[in-house]
Amino acid sequence: MALSIVIVNYNAKEYLEQCLRSLVTNDWRAPMEIIVVDNHSQDGSVQMVKEQFPAVTLIQTTRNEGFIKANTEGSESAGASTSCPSTTTQLCAPGPWTP
Repeated sequence: MALSIVIVNYNAKEYLEQCLRSLVTNDWRAPMEIIVVDNHSQDGSVQMVKEQFPAVTLIQTTRNEGFIKANTEGSESAGASTSCPSTTTQLCAPGPWTP
């Protein structure tokens, strides 16, 4: 795995969907994984990820402990030597990308 992208989410389902779509439809030239850490959202974010993005690794927390703790949890579960933190409002410009 060349790159792990860690996205922290809290009740931002619409932004998260756009963010994930921009990542999965891009032309990646190296193996990468997407990890979403959901901070106990109540807006259907978790279900949306499970249904629309089954290849995304989803980590669900039992309460919102903030961005830093969630990002750390996602980074620790990452399979790549390089981890890129992200938020739901960041979109990936069309590639090709080589991490």
